[in-house]
Amino acid sequence: MALNERQKLFIKEYLIDQNATKAAERAGYSDKTAYSQGHDLLKKPEIYDAIQVHLNKVHDKLDITIERIAEEFEKVGFSNMADFIDWEKTVTKGELELSFKDLKELTSAQKACIAEISVVKTLTGQKTFKIKLHDKNKALEALGRHKAMFTDKIEGKITGDIAVNVVVKGHKADE
Repeated sequence: MALNERQKLFIKEYLIDQNATKAAERAGYSDKTAYSQGHDLLKKPEIYDAIQVHLNKVHDKLDITIERIAEEFEKVGFSNMADFIDWEKTVTKGELELSFKDLKELTSAQKACIAEISVVKTLTGQKTFKIKLHDKNKALEALGRHKAMFTDKIEGKITGDIAVNVVVKGHKADE
């Protein structure tokens, strides 16, 4: 089935932000029905297929693969602050003094873990650096989902007998 002009416009608009409601509105569907129209349009095989073809082209061009995404999550998930800091104890002050490793010494994978580097002025007026890493927990959670470690449902068959003991108002069911 050939796509009409409004459907083609919906596809174009959907590819901007992948929001079906907004895409339907921008394609000229009424604001009142945009949610249901967008939902219905995405269910049409010819529209779904056209979107997938475009997304696959983009993914191929950018070399976006499951492996590359998992590798990036792995870098962040298994990053360690010790990779970025030299830990030294000063003898004169008796305090723990932290110094950052030279950025030139860091590997590409270690640099990929850095979310932010900022200069912070202390109360004494000294300047120090602050390194913030990307969220490890979020990366590890994404890796865990990828490996199906966290499931909300049990898949497969239950075999054998299951015994259930029911208590109703203080009496066992078999009494």
